Amino acid sequence: MVVGHHEGNKIELKLEKDGLSLKKTGRLIGLNKGEKFVEYEDITGIEFKKGLVYGDLEIHASGMKIEVERVKKNEGDAFVTVLRNKLEETRNEKLGKPEEVSPMDEIKKAKELLDSGAITEEEFENIKKKYL
Repeated sequence: MVVGHHEGNKIELKLEKDGLSLKKTGRLIGLNKGEKFVEYEDITGIEFKKGLVYGDLEIHASGMKIEVERVKKNEGDAFVTVLRNKLEETRNEKLGKPEEVSPMDEIKKAKELLDSGAITEEEFENIKKKYL
């Protein structure tokens, strides 16, 4: 979690399983000023502009820009690193993992090609040897 300020209010940013949770609180302790949730797949960019002690965080998501000011520099660096890793994981999951090739499926496909006349008996035998 990282804490900063947005539009004069304290804001807490927390990385959840599927996205980024933003919770604004008012000037009075504990006064809830709203919560927002942004899914990782909707986040298009993140930037952390560092000062000496604090920095400003910018998160771009689906046509909106979330600006969080006065984030402690070391917390901001760690947060950005973890968020970028989450974004990369989400992209990889969305792309999916290539399916493993089943040797039996490949032999069945080759047999269908043989039966239809698309490959010769010799080519079929070579494919069988490859997968057995």
